[in-house]
Amino acid sequence: MSRIALIFAVLETGGSASELGYVVAASVVPQVLFMIGGGVPADRLGRGPAMLLTDASRFAVQGTLAASLFLGRPPLWEFVLLSALLSVGEGLFNPALGGLRADIAPRALLADANALIGVAQSAAAVLSPAVAGTPSRCSPSEPVTPA
Repeated sequence: MSRIALIFAVLETGGSASELGYVVAASVVPQVLFMIGGGVPADRLGRGPAMLLTDASRFAVQGTLAASLFLGRPPLWEFVLLSALLSVGEGLFNPALGGLRADIAPRALLADANALIGVAQSAAAVLSPAVAGTPSRCSPSEPVTPA
């Protein structure tokens, strides 16, 4: 959902369609480039430390973006830079995660584990936006009282 939020943030701060294209390109190109060799750091550092390091860096990038949005209207270059840094983290995280499956699942069940993860990811991609878009039980003007 963070990519969708980023799109709305660019548009809400007055970004044009072409500027949005720059931000989206900055979020795709680094991910593809770093995913090619992304397994190397995971093999050298270990999958766990590589995943923790990239998650911590993605957390810092998301926090920086959130702070920039709370403080005002960030310039386009900031959206592009932070989007690119977030994608570098994705490009390094995903190969480490993919290799982790082979470490966890027994060899005979690896195909089943890959299928289960694929189904879970597809279901999450479909259901998450639907659940996020459902209206809450109370309106913003009503106070929330414990039941």
